Amino acid sequence: MALRALMQKYGPAAAISYSSVTLTFFSTIYATLTFGYDPSPFILEIVSHAAMAGLDLKPWMTDIGALDASGAPTDKLRHGSTFVTTMLVTKLFVPVKLPLAAALTP
Repeated sequence: MALRALMQKYGPAAAISYSSVTLTFFSTIYATLTFGYDPSPFILEIVSHAAMAGLDLKPWMTDIGALDASGAPTDKLRHGSTFVTTMLVTKLFVPVKLPLAAALTP
């Protein structure tokens, strides 16, 4: 389900639910990274699961500098900006956030 379909089905309440779910995910991930958690293994696992589902994220992640040509995490991903890494991980959670927002929408 795409965000557009969610909005068409549930109306403006879906935007509020999706925003709340996204803020919750973002806050949790940011707090975790602030305390020194290395997100590289987790992100690589998400990338491999996406590849099994038919979505190849490696070219995009290579373009933004998160992975090198061999698919290994770069220093930018391991030790980069906590805020930017949080945004990346939150974006990777869209397939989880959409159904959750649909379930929470009245």
